Amino acid sequence: MLDILRRIVQDINATRNLGEALNVVVAEVKAALHTDVCSVYMTDHARGEHVLMASDGLRPGAVGKVRLKTGQGLTGLAASRAEPVNVENAPAHPAFRYIAATGEAPFHGFIGVPIIRRRKVLGVLVAQQREQRKYTADEESFLVTLAAQLAGCINQTEIRQALDRLEGLLGAAGSHELKEMPAYPLMAGMIPGHGDDAHMNFIRSSVGTWSGWARGFVGDLGLTGQKAVQALETTIGPWQGGFEQLAVFLDAFTDTYYHTGVQAVARRLVERAVAEV
Repeated sequence: MLDILRRIVQDINATRNLGEALNVVVAEVKAALHTDVCSVYMTDHARGEHVLMASDGLRPGAVGKVRLKTGQGLTGLAASRAEPVNVENAPAHPAFRYIAATGEAPFHGFIGVPIIRRRKVLGVLVAQQREQRKYTADEESFLVTLAAQLAGCINQTEIRQALDRLEGLLGAAGSHELKEMPAYPLMAGMIPGHGDDAHMNFIRSSVGTWSGWARGFVGDLGLTGQKAVQALETTIGPWQGGFEQLAVFLDAFTDTYYHTGVQAVARRLVERAVAEV
């Protein structure tokens, strides 16, 4: 199975977006395991749901529509335990949940493997069989390895999307928005240049330079913006929501600012933000 795993990983890496990667995974896993269904559920933590985002074997119309509450069904069980659930006869399991929209009633064999990155469940990779089937230890290991690859792919997609939003935010913003930030008077003396327009240009230039570099390395960096955005939103109110993009930049800088060339100014800004996390 190592050759199959290697090929699937190569095919995932060749995709252009997350949706394409998920479709590759479900199709190739279904073929590799000789199983009737392979699906990927993505976890929406804000809504407390697992959303069916790709499937080969379930009803196509169910993709993007079927949602399971956190902990619901065998898929939810795998996510809540953060470990694989491998069941020979799914309908007989107390956690089984029948969902008519998926057309899954005939399926008995079930294995669900959580997609985890940095102890956070991002989703669940699921395989199903019409007949009763206990997936082997090798098959389970195969899915666990693929789930780890998927976690990296999801992370890279989120970072790239956040960088796009960040660049769009800064491109549309002017110095008047900068002046509306409560923390700006405290930071202005640390930013090179004279005047608000020069400060905004410095920020745009710094972020643009860094994001171009980061796009090629987001997989290795394993960036997250959550802690930084929480710290920033407590002190910089007017741009609520917009700092999700800036958080990616700042969070990455906590590990990489020594090598970016932005030097002391960005370093002091980052250290202040990190101190508040």
